[in-house]
Amino acid sequence: MRPALGWILLALVAPLPAQDRLLLRAGWHFGRAQADGARPADDGWRTLTLPATFEDHEGPGFDGIGWYRLQVPLDPAWRGRRIRVRFGAAATAATVFVNGREVGSHLGAWTPFRVEIQDALRYDGADLLEVRLDEKVGHNTQGFHPIVQPHFGGLWQDVTLHADAVPQLDPDALHTFADGATGTLHVEAPILPGLAPEPLRLRVRVLDGARSVSEVEVECAAGAAVRADLPVAHPRLWSPAAPHRYRVELSLLAAGQDRIYAQETRRVGFRSLRRDGTTLLWNGTPLQVRGMLHWGYEPPRTAPLLPAAHWRRQFEDLQAMGFNLVKACLWLPPREFYEAADEVGLLVWQEYPTWHPKMTPEHRDDLLREYREFHLHDRSHPSVAFRSLTCETGHGADLGVIRALYEQAHALVRNSLVVDDSSWITWHRVHDFYDDHPYGNNRPWPGRLRSFREHIAARTPMPLLLGEAITGGSWFDLAAWERAHGQDQPWWAPRCLAAQRAYEAWFRTRFGDETLAALAPDSLAYTMRNRKYQVERFRLDLPDAGYVVSVLRDVPLARMGVFDTFGHAKWQAADWGWQGDTMLCLDTPGDRRAFPAGTIDVPVRVSHFGAGEARGRLILESVAARAEFPVRLAPGRVSEPFVLRLPARASEVPERIAVRASLQGSHPAENRWELWVLPADAIQAGDVRMVDRIDAETLAFLEKGGRALLRAGERRGSLRTREHMYYRGAPFTPPHPIHARLPAPFLKELQTFDLEGPRVLESTHLRDEVDPILALWDTHDLAEVRTWFLAWETRVGEGRLLATTLDHGTPAGAFVLARLLAHLQDGPAPRSALSQATLGKLQADLSAGVLDLEEWQMRTDPDDQGSAGGFAAGTTPDEGWRPMRAGAHWERQGVPQYDGVAWYRIAVTPPASWQGRKVTAVFEGVDDSYRLYVNGVEVARFGDPERKETVWLQRTTADVTAHLRPGETNRIVLRVVDHNGAGGIWRPAFLTDGPVDQPRELLH
Repeated sequence: MRPALGWILLALVAPLPAQDRLLLRAGWHFGRAQADGARPADDGWRTLTLPATFEDHEGPGFDGIGWYRLQVPLDPAWRGRRIRVRFGAAATAATVFVNGREVGSHLGAWTPFRVEIQDALRYDGADLLEVRLDEKVGHNTQGFHPIVQPHFGGLWQDVTLHADAVPQLDPDALHTFADGATGTLHVEAPILPGLAPEPLRLRVRVLDGARSVSEVEVECAAGAAVRADLPVAHPRLWSPAAPHRYRVELSLLAAGQDRIYAQETRRVGFRSLRRDGTTLLWNGTPLQVRGMLHWGYEPPRTAPLLPAAHWRRQFEDLQAMGFNLVKACLWLPPREFYEAADEVGLLVWQEYPTWHPKMTPEHRDDLLREYREFHLHDRSHPSVAFRSLTCETGHGADLGVIRALYEQAHALVRNSLVVDDSSWITWHRVHDFYDDHPYGNNRPWPGRLRSFREHIAARTPMPLLLGEAITGGSWFDLAAWERAHGQDQPWWAPRCLAAQRAYEAWFRTRFGDETLAALAPDSLAYTMRNRKYQVERFRLDLPDAGYVVSVLRDVPLARMGVFDTFGHAKWQAADWGWQGDTMLCLDTPGDRRAFPAGTIDVPVRVSHFGAGEARGRLILESVAARAEFPVRLAPGRVSEPFVLRLPARASEVPERIAVRASLQGSHPAENRWELWVLPADAIQAGDVRMVDRIDAETLAFLEKGGRALLRAGERRGSLRTREHMYYRGAPFTPPHPIHARLPAPFLKELQTFDLEGPRVLESTHLRDEVDPILALWDTHDLAEVRTWFLAWETRVGEGRLLATTLDHGTPAGAFVLARLLAHLQDGPAPRSALSQATLGKLQADLSAGVLDLEEWQMRTDPDDQGSAGGFAAGTTPDEGWRPMRAGAHWERQGVPQYDGVAWYRIAVTPPASWQGRKVTAVFEGVDDSYRLYVNGVEVARFGDPERKETVWLQRTTADVTAHLRPGETNRIVLRVVDHNGAGGIWRPAFLTDGPVDQPRELLH
């Protein structure tokens, strides 16, 4: 009697004799390994059902080695057959035993493998299958999951027992690819041996619905791979717009008879992909890639094993938003993922799961084995078109290893474009297209795009795909979370959850319920507005390039998803209605959104991709004007501007004007923009001082009743500011009397356009002592909620201070400046005031002596010879040294793609008055670790390159009193080690005779 409990017999359609399949799900026992990795003690086992991850039954904190046991359900009639166990996936290093005898092993968390066990079986009713499984946190192909969720291990896909008396097709290595350029189906079918070798034949049929369109039979033998090419006349092509698929039936038969040994069915789509210079051609038509980044993050699951229906719904939602590609970023999806993409017509960019790996010669063979399995897993799907071998790894990856992986990919995969490193455009070495990850603000965006054009123009023309870009955060719905989870904090809870509870309580008390309630909708409007702008500008400046938006779903580190923590879409599909093959893009000078009153020219251009010529009429309209234009545009082209001439009258406050665009005809498209009309205000400072720093005289002026407007920046003496990426959060506008002159929507909508400056005011010590006019919240990659200010005012003694980091060099910025000055002159006094403690800190900051360390010399030292060469003394000849400014990574100053040792040196003369006083060297940020020398003497070490301990986000200080000679020339030297990524003295550095227990709290 065959055991039944816990095993599922897979039904097979006759006539398939001498085959049995058992799905091994229930009846397993699991135990944590002993300290040395050995089997658990006899009482250390628990019963469980597969598939499951370690984290499912051991908790999300388990990262170790586990053992599985199962009494193998054997039928005595199987004696003499080949008995194979197939593992769908085992994370990460598996060793398989039967009756205590090792029968196989496998390294890699993502792909299937099998072991033959017949030689170890006893058929005594007690045959024991065991799997020792090491999760191996930190393994080269663990991917990005450990960054956004618990690292997972375990038998997370099905385990199946195969009992075969006859040869079988190997479903895991079976390859079917339909070449749309030639109309040829390429088949590669490895055959697993049965009990004895015998002549075989493989029959392949291609069916379009019920109709057979091609058929072939090929003689073959067990233990070999049979190859066949089937012509299909005039095949219907697979594309995102029309994902037509054919069914392929493969039958393995005994030679000379119709006895069927094995059958497999596959779905294929005929398609072609090639590049023509910088243009991608899909089935010969220009392709514009609009992708969504997907980290395989699907809580509460730790492993991404979901049914095809889940992926299908997800992909249909993305298509409704105008996306035509999903990037599987640093994970390998199950087959159901690819099959759903094939079915709905969503392209796939497969990025293999190596993030900051060790791609060195000693790992070459393991990497080649794992990548070969990756390609066998994904290569038959028409949707999978692009592949990246790694992500943001840089030149730390050995070129020989990268080249071997690249060549293997092209040998195994047909009609695919491969990039060595999805990272930054200057890092590529072996690639079929360019890639970049240009996360950033709106103001520098056109410059970034221009730099891409220039880079490509100087090299081999290839297409450009932004592998990650165009993101933005949203305010987390704390009330919805607490309705669902109460005070619980499962692993997928936002990292800032506890801090947000406290922040909302403070925020409500400080600014009121209405302002708090606006955070979420304002953030959604803000993020969509910025994403939409960056996509439009991209379509105009690099019309044949593609982009991938970050990211599909919110993760604990950041609320940057298109879907929220609960898996719900943040925007309706209609909100994305502007995105598609054919797009209407605003093209105002300087990307302005605000204009002086008068006649405003609003230029709109058409970007067209997809099948066929776009023919129709473009309608541009607002409440005050309407224009209509004929359009005729070939695929892959961008039109000249169509201009709507808009009369706009002046008013007392800025007025919003909506402009709508509609393309009617063969390729319908729509878009809409909000513009602002500015009143004509002249800047009149009156008695208000405009300053760019705080000094003792300005502070005294304020305390005696003066009024000052500070244009804050990174200058010495300015209130502390920092550069900021605006995708990290969104703006808010607490109630303030100035909003009668400067409407809150006006400030929020123009903050990342006409008013965008690169810096924000720090709020740590002033949050409750100023009245914000325009502020930002920030939870990106934080366990707290931070507040940044763009404009605020406060009382200082008897006077008033208003600070701003907004750009006042544009027409809108000049208008805002005029209104800020007018408010300082005649507006109501601020409610808040700087405390006596804060004023004392200002006085202390002003009294401290500071010597900036700005202009250095720098020299790379890839062979680490500088210590022996006397670099620490700072007196070697200038040859080989280059100017380098503190405050920016060396990659931004002409030293791209360099990881390793570099030296910085500077000669300074501290004031003679510092003699006898304690002097401290302060470095606000050095990436990644460094040694500090003063006049040839090592003073301190920070970070450790051997243990990869970095101080790049830490402020470091060193007492240099004993080694510094005030009044004389001194030489300060840093030996910097960049572990990976960017490097150098990327934040300010200085010497001071003042207190440094904390950073200067208020002033630069």
